[in-house]
Amino acid sequence: MAMKRPPIMASQRQDMGQCLPDRALNNAHLIDAGSVQRYNREQMERRRRIVSKDMNDQDSTGNSRATLRASAHGYVQGVGFRVFIRSQAWDLGVRGYVQNLGDGTVKVVASGPRKSLETLLQELWRGPAGAHVTAVETEWSDGEDRGLPTQFEVRH
Repeated sequence: MAMKRPPIMASQRQDMGQCLPDRALNNAHLIDAGSVQRYNREQMERRRRIVSKDMNDQDSTGNSRATLRASAHGYVQGVGFRVFIRSQAWDLGVRGYVQNLGDGTVKVVASGPRKSLETLLQELWRGPAGAHVTAVETEWSDGEDRGLPTQFEVRH
């Protein structure tokens, strides 16, 4: 009879908060240490691939790379706008961040393939349910901004 690993104890769950998605935290008592290690390895490999991408002005498909700086105006705070944009950016594979500003706008700085950034800009105009975007100010630059985080993030 094969021995099973003991389940993760409640005292260990706090440490796992950094490495497990929200859906896994709800069932943390069912997750063994091997699952956590596999998940961490997969995430590290994903991040390594993102970091090691060629950051020249063009990617392997010939799509030019750019940086988008945008500010969304209107009813864009308190409606899940930042999480919505982060999710869209993750799906598009772009790097950067989204942040609420004190004047009621939402700032987005993103780098990646220009076509992906143009799609992200369309999503900025659309916003999540409950948001009402009245204007989006944009500033484009060629090439990727190397100072951005490797994975798109929400800043506070």
